[in-house]
Amino acid sequence: PRDPACFAREIVRNREVIEGITRHRATHFCYPSGVYHPEFLSWLSEQQVVSATTCNPGMASGRTNPLLLPRFVDVTGVPPVEFEGWISGAASLISRNRFHADTAY
Repeated sequence: PRDPACFAREIVRNREVIEGITRHRATHFCYPSGVYHPEFLSWLSEQQVVSATTCNPGMASGRTNPLLLPRFVDVTGVPPVEFEGWISGAASLISRNRFHADTAY
């Protein structure tokens, strides 16, 4: 949701469910369908979320904003060699759709 109060309510509700199941504090977030907006970063921080993953491909570095972490989205059509390239880090160096995860808002 793009409304800060609604966004906060969803974080609180989801956190309660996750913590009820895991018995651990939920401080990590995955953007639904990878969709995020710049204002979400401060809203997540206000809710003590320490990291969040996008669907942007790339490798994280020490300069990557922890609320904009890239990830490899594994789908059934990905050949094993491509997956191996991503987990080794080599694919981010040669990908045509290279994403620089060092971008911060």
